[in-house]
Amino acid sequence: MKFPGCGTLFPLLLVLVHFASGHPANPQKGVLPAKPQGLPDIKPEGVLPAKPQAVPYEVPILKPRSSDGCPAVVWENETAGHIYSPNYPNSYPPSADCYYKIQGIIGSKVALVFYVFEMELKFDFVTLYDGDGPDEDPDAVEIVTLTGNNTANSVYRTNQSSTMTIHFSSDEYDNELGFFANFIIANDIREDPTGVFCPNNLYKDDLGVIVSPHYPGQYPGDADCGYSIEAKDQNSYIVFTINSFVTEGQYDYLNIYDGRDNSSSLLIQLTGSIFEGASYTTSGPYAYARFVSDTYNNEAGFSITYQTMPRDVTTPIVPIQIFNKVL
Repeated sequence: MKFPGCGTLFPLLLVLVHFASGHPANPQKGVLPAKPQGLPDIKPEGVLPAKPQAVPYEVPILKPRSSDGCPAVVWENETAGHIYSPNYPNSYPPSADCYYKIQGIIGSKVALVFYVFEMELKFDFVTLYDGDGPDEDPDAVEIVTLTGNNTANSVYRTNQSSTMTIHFSSDEYDNELGFFANFIIANDIREDPTGVFCPNNLYKDDLGVIVSPHYPGQYPGDADCGYSIEAKDQNSYIVFTINSFVTEGQYDYLNIYDGRDNSSSLLIQLTGSIFEGASYTTSGPYAYARFVSDTYNNEAGFSITYQTMPRDVTTPIVPIQIFNKVL
C-alpha cells in the first residue's frame, strides 16, 4: 500500500481524533503567521526536524473528550491513511472540538501532508502536536497551528515521537470546507513524502483526493500519471469536485475518462485554471484519469476530491466517520 507521493511505507499505526471551538480572546486581524508554508528542503539523512510555529494569541486549552459529531477511528497494522474534517466534502459543523491521534511503533515517525485546507481565518484551527496533545500531556510540543483558506502546501513531521496528535476546532459561525490530509508512518522518513514522481494509481475508497505528482509543490516536467478509481458498489457512479487546479494551458492537462481506462469515453479534459467547486460525474462505477505535462512551465497542479455515489442518491453523501482505509 502506498501513500501519495511516497515510495516505501512502514509498519503499524493507531489513529484517534479530536476537534475544539470558540473564538480566541481579542483576535488580531491579518494573516496568522502559523499557516501552511512551502515544502521544506529535505535533507538526505535523517528526519527533517519539525519547526514549531507560534500564533500571536493563546489557543484554548483542549477538552479531554471530543464533541458530538466528531469522527473517531482506530487504525491497526496500517502504514498510511487519511483524515478529514467532519462532514467533508461538505462544510464542517459549528462548535466542533475533535482530536485525531496517529500512533506508530516505538522508533517510527509520522509525516502528514494536507491536500485540502480551508478554515475560517483566526476562528477555526488545526493544531499538530509532536506526541500526545495537551489534554494528555501538559508539556505537549506544538508543531504548528493552521487557520484560514489556504491551498495545502507543506509536509509536517514528528521529530521526537512516534505519535502525532491533531486538534481541529471550529466556532459557531462561518463554517468552511475543512481539510483532507494523508499521513504515513515510517521508521525513518528520509525523503519528502510527496516527492515520488507519480502518486498512487488505484483508489477504492468511497471518498478520496487525487493530486498531481509532487503536490502540493509544482508538478515535474514530462509527467505521465494514471489514476484508476473503482466504486465498491457496481450500482453507483463517481463525482469529481475541483479543490484547486492550475496547469500550463493546452500543454499540461488532465483527462478524465468515463470507464476503466483511457480507451473509455472521454468525460472531460481539464487544462489551464479551473475554478474551485467545478464538478464532473461519471455514468458508472469506474473512472480513469491521466495527467500529462510537457517539459516546460510547470505550475501548481491539482487537488480533486472524488466520491462514489449510490445510484438512488442525487447529492453527495455527507461522511459521518473516517474509515481505516488508505488512498
